Parts: sequence; C-alpha cells; structure tokens
Amino acid sequence: MRSLVLIVSLLTGALGCHRASSAPPAAFDVTTATTVTTVTTVTAVTGVTARRDELLEASRALATRMASGEFVTPLSEAFAPLGVYVNPGPLSARGPAAARAWLERDTLNGRSTARWTALRHDVSADGRDGYTYGYFDVIRPLGDTLPGKYHAYWRRNTAGRWQILAFSRSRRAPGPVADALPSWIAAPVVRVSVNGRDSVALLREVMHTERAFSDSVGTNLQAAFMSFAAPDAAKMEGGSQYAFGREAIGALFAGPAPPGGGPLWTPEVGTVASSGDLGFTTGPVVRRKPVEGGTPTGPAAGKYFTIWRRMPGGEWRYVVD
Repeated sequence: MRSLVLIVSLLTGALGCHRASSAPPAAFDVTTATTVTTVTTVTAVTGVTARRDELLEASRALATRMASGEFVTPLSEAFAPLGVYVNPGPLSARGPAAARAWLERDTLNGRSTARWTALRHDVSADGRDGYTYGYFDVIRPLGDTLPGKYHAYWRRNTAGRWQILAFSRSRRAPGPVADALPSWIAAPVVRVSVNGRDSVALLREVMHTERAFSDSVGTNLQAAFMSFAAPDAAKMEGGSQYAFGREAIGALFAGPAPPGGGPLWTPEVGTVASSGDLGFTTGPVVRRKPVEGGTPTGPAAGKYFTIWRRMPGGEWRYVVD
C-alpha cells in the first residue's frame, strides 16, 4: 500500500468508482493569483538540450549549497514567489517564506545539511518548465541520517533562473540507492507540444485525468497505478529505491488491496507548461473507507503531488509519484 507519511504523492488512471464529489474543482494555476485564461502559443525552442543542462546545473548548485551548510536557507530561496512546498498545511501558503516557515517547524533542520541527488531530470518542449526527482537525505548535527526522496517541478523565469514551483519530500526506507537510471530510460522523450490551446483548459484536462486516476484506485489499486503510468514512470513504495516502468510499479501493488480500496485524492492547484506537454497537480488526500453507496471518504492523510507528461496520443500519464 501507499506510504501516507508527511507527504503523499499520487498519480493518474481511469477505470471508475464513486467520488467524494462529482463537481470538478475550478482549474487554478499555481503561478497566478487568480484563475486566468491564457492562450498557449508555442515557439520553437532551439536547444532544449541546453535547457535540460541548465536545469541539471541549477539542481546541482542547490545540492552543493545544501551539503556545505544548513539546508533550510538554500532550499527555501530556490522557491518561486508562488511556489508550493507540498505539506499537510494549507496550499495557500506559498513562496520562499512559506517554505522556510514549514522547514523551521523542525528546529534541527537549521543545523542540518542535506544530500540532494537528482536521479532524473527533463524539460518541456518549450524549455521553460522542468522536473527533477531523486533522493533527499537529511544529515543531523550528530551525524544521524534521515533517508528521504523528493520530487520537484521547476520553471525558468524571465531572468533565466530556474525556480521551484512545487516540491515534496518524504521518508524512504534505509538502504542503498540507485546512482543511475536503467539504460532503457535513456531513450529520448517524445515531447508533444500543443499550439493555440487555452492553458487553463489544459490544466482542467490534467485535473480530469487526476480525478479519474483517484477513482480507479477504488476499483483496482494495482491496475490504476499501472494504467496511468507513463512507460518510463518512477514510483517508490516502502523501499529505498525507485521502481521504473509499468510492470515494476504494478509489482509494488501485487498484494491485497487495503480496506476501502486505497486513498482518495482531489486536485486543487497546479500548472501546465506553455507548450502543453508537462504539468503538475497537488491537493488533499483522504483514506478511503468501505461503504455501501454514499461518500467513501475517511480521515485526512496529507497531500499528493503528481508530475504529468502528455503522451503522443494526447493522453496524460504520470512521470513520477
């Protein structure tokens, strides 16, 4: 079953089940103060590879700072003004100050370093949005280590600086980590840009897929996580390393389904790249409970955070959970 500690990260699917609410929430772009309509215009980006390299360099520079001194300051300073540190608190708390406030709830963080390892990174077709995911281990002042994982969604601002729009970290099991991706993931990603589409409509499209995935978990947990995964998706569930690809992810959920069928989540905020091929959503998670009709919701269980990629056929599939 899924780990429902500090942050719960979830993904996409589409079978069918009862939802807590049939009315979809409005598409709210985390990069704006209000819901707006922006017509997507895509221009050819020469040097997407260069933008990928830029993002990796920004991630490595951040890792260096967090390893050489306390990690709270460099991590919080990496957030965009409306960036979301995905945690059990309100999603309205955004930006560097909110990230710092959350991190400082643990007083030891201000004296701890962090080992940030970006296992994978990529960018959108326009070279403006990107993501990284990997390992985030906190080293306490006395030398003890808290093993963790992280996912981050980035955007390059007008000054050319990569900033974090959404970030989550959670615990992972102690043990060895993979220092490289499987060789088959090294194949170039097919980027499917979309011209002339309303960006809020695209975000609603992603949210619809997210809700369908949540519904499908209540029908078949394993099938949901497999069917909504991108072919090269990554997922960590209870271990110290990521599983890659649909079959390996499905193996993580081969056991009996939990009572009620698994968690239930609802997208609240997110964004989509201006090229329409990469995005994320985040929102609250509750524990699903067995019911005979009615509302299958139980106690709150944190937040989820999903990074999505548009497939060549136009469907959205999760990249990492």
